[in-house]
Amino acid sequence: MLVVAHLAAQEWPAPVRFEMEPVAGGAKANPEVVIRIDGVGALGVEVKAANLSAHVKHRLSNIWQLNARNAISPKSLGASVTLPRDNPVKDFLVSADKKFAGFRATDPDFRSVLVIVWDDFVNEPLSALASPASGLFTPNSFHRADGRVVEFPNVDAVLLVRHQHQVVEGLAGRPLVDDRAHLLDYGRPGGFPPHALVTNPAGHLVPTEFLSALHAVPVEELNAAAEYNPGEIVMWVDTADGTEG
Repeated sequence: MLVVAHLAAQEWPAPVRFEMEPVAGGAKANPEVVIRIDGVGALGVEVKAANLSAHVKHRLSNIWQLNARNAISPKSLGASVTLPRDNPVKDFLVSADKKFAGFRATDPDFRSVLVIVWDDFVNEPLSALASPASGLFTPNSFHRADGRVVEFPNVDAVLLVRHQHQVVEGLAGRPLVDDRAHLLDYGRPGGFPPHALVTNPAGHLVPTEFLSALHAVPVEELNAAAEYNPGEIVMWVDTADGTEG
């Protein structure tokens, strides 16, 4: 609802048509929406959100956190360790790739975006995608078949949206953060936090008209901020004011 409601409210540069939960190529599963803009083309949008409830508890209680699969053994850290949440990201890509395949086969110019709605710790799904050690969009991807990296040619990009914590706070009756007016407030262009776009090397470029509507900012333009860097290991320590960092 967050993403589709936002797209439906956009002022598009040309006549636009929305196809809700369409199917193509005999597929039984379907993306949330396909948007067609006259003179631009078609974009499929699939939205996924991981269940982070147990992960949040581990993140709050463990000293060490691994965001990618690397040479560091969790046992070597000598303490409780929060493990990567990269399997859900992999499953989202596998699912989206299948859903978009029929559209790409019918229309080679078809474009697609997988939107992953996470909480404020966006470095976690970013590391799952782009960590040099095991990222799903890298030559060292942990997802392999017959020894070869599995690519997702029908998913052109992934958009990382920091919003799950807004829902938690709002449903608990607490104030939202980052100037969000309500639970389905997607944010404004140039606002904080930015929605980070991670391009799939095996995919195609998405037209600017669609990226602008999604408020997508290439993650390469955001890497000055720590949360937009694919870090592999985090050590949580108590600070003087009682918070963690």
